[in-house]
Amino acid sequence: MFPHSLSWSAPRKSLFPLLLVFAAGCGDAGSSNSGLGQGGSGQGGSGQGGSGQGGSGQGGDGFGGGLGVDSGAGDGGNKRCASGAEWIYLVDSNNVLLQFRPDSLTLTPIGNLNCPSSAGDTPFSMAVDRDATAWVLYQSGNIFHVDTSSAACSATSFQPGQAGLDNFGMGFVSNDDDDGESLFVAGGTSVTVGNATLASIDTQTLQLSTIGQINGWPELTGTGNGQLWAFSPNTTPPTIQRLDKTNGSVAESFNVNQLTGSPSAWAFAFWGGGFYVFLQRALENSTNIWFFDPGTQSLTQAVNNTGYRIVGAGVSTCAPLTPPA
Repeated sequence: MFPHSLSWSAPRKSLFPLLLVFAAGCGDAGSSNSGLGQGGSGQGGSGQGGSGQGGSGQGGDGFGGGLGVDSGAGDGGNKRCASGAEWIYLVDSNNVLLQFRPDSLTLTPIGNLNCPSSAGDTPFSMAVDRDATAWVLYQSGNIFHVDTSSAACSATSFQPGQAGLDNFGMGFVSNDDDDGESLFVAGGTSVTVGNATLASIDTQTLQLSTIGQINGWPELTGTGNGQLWAFSPNTTPPTIQRLDKTNGSVAESFNVNQLTGSPSAWAFAFWGGGFYVFLQRALENSTNIWFFDPGTQSLTQAVNNTGYRIVGAGVSTCAPLTPPA
């Protein structure tokens, strides 16, 4: 999953883990044709409090058919999951790797990345596989492998700029026809130029294959039951969408109007039946964390002012499909 870096000023850094609780506000109900029902609560303004409008949805049958399958909690229905692969991992613009536990809203620093990149090169995006290995894309277009337990970093043989994708968002998705997973990416030459190209990267050969064009410059996340989702903060309004993995077309879409603003860094991760949005907008001191529940179409602020500028989020397909009991 990935965020994008535009112009920015350095955020304040937290020197200790955060343990916070949800701050929810009530708002207008949204509507959907996806069988998710109605409702909606949101956080108003720039994410500092008050009440706002809930997310609205349209189209498809993704969650209506049940993202929450019987295997819900634990490993997302997958048989092979390394220790720690069930959590969300984050990277900030200062190379800090963090673990985020949605069940307790705990944000814990793991260590500083020391990847073999050129001076001044910084993280741009991130995905995590079932081995709990983070695939971290840097601004240079190089992908590095990072041990999420120690922040140890190693180079890969990925060749930057394949098919014109210099920078991109990333997300692993479970396969439909076997028990494996695939790495999807979406990007292009610049976050400020045109729409993004959806593609996949072969995790063995590291060759990139294009799939189709998609609107905006989204961050991607995947699920353990084979769904690919995208968060686009720079569309009007911002959207959370389920994409067809074969051609990039939109299968289901939700508007998240209260996330409107000038995005400067963003990331996105699925966990426990809903989506976590990591977003810093212009004039905000650091990244705020939001939770979108597709069942109720509600958006609530989970963590205010993290103290980090989060530019990448990764979650494996081992993440639970439904909220843990």
